[in-house]
Amino acid sequence: MPKDPRADATEPTTDVIEVRSKAFLIQFTVASWTLKSRPSDGIRSINQIFTLSRRRDISDALNEALCRLEDTLEMMLETLNEILGHRGDGDLIRKLKKLLSEEEEVYGAYDLILYNYGPSKDYASVHLELPDTMTVDEVDRLTRRQQLKVFKETGVILTGVGVYSHNTADDEAARIRNEVQKAVLSHEWALQLHGFYADTVNKTMRFDVVMSFDVDREEALAAVIKEVQAMYPDYDLQIVSDVDVSDL
Repeated sequence: MPKDPRADATEPTTDVIEVRSKAFLIQFTVASWTLKSRPSDGIRSINQIFTLSRRRDISDALNEALCRLEDTLEMMLETLNEILGHRGDGDLIRKLKKLLSEEEEVYGAYDLILYNYGPSKDYASVHLELPDTMTVDEVDRLTRRQQLKVFKETGVILTGVGVYSHNTADDEAARIRNEVQKAVLSHEWALQLHGFYADTVNKTMRFDVVMSFDVDREEALAAVIKEVQAMYPDYDLQIVSDVDVSDL
């Protein structure tokens, strides 16, 4: 069949199409031919519409596929979070700490960890800092009051309550606490110091340091021990590094 003198078909061209989403960038190519009329015809040049339609169809299909893929990945991540563990709800944690600290004897609530085993099945454990003068009987009655109050206000079952003793009658211990706390919290990665107790007679000192996730805990703990030991060389130290599991 003789060639139509009024039109030329160009060589195939390859266009790169990008499809972007929040999590992905996909590039693919579409081969297309363009049929144009010769200028001598006096007819305006035309492009093959079907090529553009195919490109739009492919782009729309990929966009829809990416949206579905993102939804699937989000569901998978939520499931993995439940399996591997994730930080508890910040608002609930702050409410629990506020409730626990309302008692006059409580100096602070720390190391609060939430556990969820399904709808309306929330459990928690915590450490309370209490005066070193309280008896076991007094601590037991306080703990039971706290458990009942927390459950009524939030529905969370407080399964375990640990205790940190707080120096109340030793001015020297209070001075040591202030100095140690100032030194430790001067580090950006040290978020909190709690559970401090100094026995000025037997020369022992113990406390916990909450550290951020972006620091090597072993190196940071070694630095704290070295620093505090230099300040109080006669004391035996017991320092524990905690992680920020409850969003301080």
